[in-house]
Amino acid sequence: MASTVARFVVLVGVLGFAAISSAQDRLFVSGGVVLQPYTEEISAGAPFGTSLGPRSPLVHQPLIAGGRYVPNRLDSCDITPCVVVDWQGAAHPLPYAFASIVATDPVRPRVFVQTAAGAVDAVDVETGVVTPMFPAAASVSGSCRYAFSAARLFCLEATAAPSLRVFATGGAPGETPQVVSTVAGVAYGSPPWLVTPDGARLFSGENATTPARLTLTYVVTGARVTVDLPSVWELAWDDFRERLLVVPSVHIGHAFTKDLGYLGSASFPFMITAITVSAATGRLYARGLDGQSAGYGDAYTAAFDGGTYAQLTPVVHTQGFGGPPRITVLSPPGAPRDVAAAVQGHDVTLTWTNAGAASAVLLDVGMVPGQTALTVTITGQSWVTFGGVPSGTYYVRVRGANAFGVGRPSADNVVIVP
Repeated sequence: MASTVARFVVLVGVLGFAAISSAQDRLFVSGGVVLQPYTEEISAGAPFGTSLGPRSPLVHQPLIAGGRYVPNRLDSCDITPCVVVDWQGAAHPLPYAFASIVATDPVRPRVFVQTAAGAVDAVDVETGVVTPMFPAAASVSGSCRYAFSAARLFCLEATAAPSLRVFATGGAPGETPQVVSTVAGVAYGSPPWLVTPDGARLFSGENATTPARLTLTYVVTGARVTVDLPSVWELAWDDFRERLLVVPSVHIGHAFTKDLGYLGSASFPFMITAITVSAATGRLYARGLDGQSAGYGDAYTAAFDGGTYAQLTPVVHTQGFGGPPRITVLSPPGAPRDVAAAVQGHDVTLTWTNAGAASAVLLDVGMVPGQTALTVTITGQSWVTFGGVPSGTYYVRVRGANAFGVGRPSADNVVIVP
């Protein structure tokens, strides 16, 4: 810039239609049982998914770290050494056996590994560098999630009085992660829980109550909002529209705002076992079974418009059966949010919020709206400062990028340098 002189869950009309971009999604599904697991990539126009890797207990579900997937059995690794496999099929050994993958970083190629003693480490899957998050003396008895926009690891204790520990972890070599906050008395009674990418909200389900309870906990203040549902089977965060998707029964899904306000509901054409939404396209992908007993039966996958719930693809019958099923979508990032500029003299600082796991952003700068005279690439951060910017009016757009492409741009942000 310094040289810029040269059918799911929302009824029709609730939120309005959001245009789908031309970005492409890569969809992975998995399931089966311990001795017969499978992981497949669903391809457009193909009657069946494409198999990934050998069919063994090691290939079960794609846990994404950058462009990689972690082949493992039931979220754990019980071989020596544990390995991860990148999206081109190359294996990378980890310095562990008998460990659990508790979270992955979709921006950097790393996974968070919980050892048998309960300690959690961040492991770079390309270099093998291990960064301890905390020692076994401060071990975690529950599970962890990673909020990529905030660079925070959330670890929830599955105890009678659950608490939440939040660690700052930017991924820098040799960093010493710090506990930045602790939230006591977090509502948690069953596995479904998630944190939003900005790390500001935690959603959790409690199926032990009748009716079940869905709780939003604001991480900074600890304040809570609750909603009663018949059950809470599946939670998914829609980063395209910033809302929560909930499947409380076999064919019904609901949508809530990020503050747990009710938006609407709709029916699925098959029994749902997993859902996910693309931050790049806004498409909702649903994984399900036929009418046989829960956990078994033929598996199906279909795509839907996330705003109107219109079915976009035929139902794909994938091989294998049963659960625990998973569904993962890989795509370019969504459009960065909250783009803002601060001007002090001829110094300009731009900030934005990463949406959809961007590992880099492109700043498009023009002298008139919608046009680009210069593109600047920024990696590893969500702000940048330029000094000595010539006087004038500039129009800045921000696009996220990752291993799967470049996403949609933000709206024009007008920057006036006096």
